[in-house]
Amino acid sequence: MVAMVGEGDAWLDQVKVPKARRVFQLAIDARYQGQSHDIRDYLDSTALPDASQFLTSFHQAHHAEYGHDNPHMPVEIVNCRVQAIGRIDRQMAAPSRGACDVESAILGRRNVYFGPRHGWLEARVYRREVLPVACVFEGPAIVEEMSATTVVLPSYRATVDQAGNLMIEAL
Repeated sequence: MVAMVGEGDAWLDQVKVPKARRVFQLAIDARYQGQSHDIRDYLDSTALPDASQFLTSFHQAHHAEYGHDNPHMPVEIVNCRVQAIGRIDRQMAAPSRGACDVESAILGRRNVYFGPRHGWLEARVYRREVLPVACVFEGPAIVEEMSATTVVLPSYRATVDQAGNLMIEAL
């Protein structure tokens, strides 16, 4: 698990998450030898456990889940998991309130497959944060932003409402 934490730390370095904003969630999936069901035992992320700490925690988790434990039965580790989390401030992009000029939000065009009914069509690709409020554009279109990609199908239209939501409706 030490190597896995190191990999997560290196990845968070690459995406420039400050050390103080990093959290690691560690877990081990284990079971008594011969059982087919695992128990996920979450560990204290501040220090890696030694074997006796893990076994004590596993027996307690098994007892909590199934009402019994067997400290004399061998325990099999099935998976070790590390989740590397970089805490960032959420910021909503304020919708542009300029003139209705969706052309300035176009990043380019891309051929997109819209199923057997429409086949391949050229779709405009828009930058989400530049789309102005109340302007309407029609599909086929792709709207890209940091955390999502929205597809506007052919025969649909999209509008950015006053709250910045992307409203899509059939024509």
